[in-house]
Amino acid sequence: MSSEMSYYEIFQKQLAKVREMKGLSQSDLARKCGLPASSISHLERGARRPSFDNLIRISMILDVSLDYLIKGNMKNMISKEQILDKIKKRTFTRLPSGKVTICELTLENGFTVIGKAAVVDIANFDQKIGESIAYENAVDQIWQIEGYLLQEKLFRDNHENQMQSRRIESKILKTNC
Repeated sequence: MSSEMSYYEIFQKQLAKVREMKGLSQSDLARKCGLPASSISHLERGARRPSFDNLIRISMILDVSLDYLIKGNMKNMISKEQILDKIKKRTFTRLPSGKVTICELTLENGFTVIGKAAVVDIANFDQKIGESIAYENAVDQIWQIEGYLLQEKLFRDNHENQMQSRRIESKILKTNC
């Protein structure tokens, strides 16, 4: 099997995965992309191959990189899908005042983050809105943690590469002297 075919197979799976994660039907995504209703079905089954313009359009509508759609990974990037995949449990608590909603997210490694939402007047409290805002606030905490971890990895990789280059240069200089 050629690598070109494997990229198409990856694209088919990634397209279906991301579309479903976004809560879109095939026809919904096709409509948003300005494509015929059956287009996404054809792409996901491998019956058709996307044009470059359609690849770009689909990635923009789904809010993912082309690299993620075609290769299934994103180097030096964090996607919302990666963040959401880390969440294993969510719990909502309304504090006794009735004005504050707390969302606790438990991540795959057992670490927890919290988000909160509050209203000034209890008469304005809406449970669904409070939970939604608290959840998004907690997800924002994960972005910060994952961003830090990625930056640390990039820093360490770069530092290690620089050290490796210096060792090689040092050996070359010693050999030439």
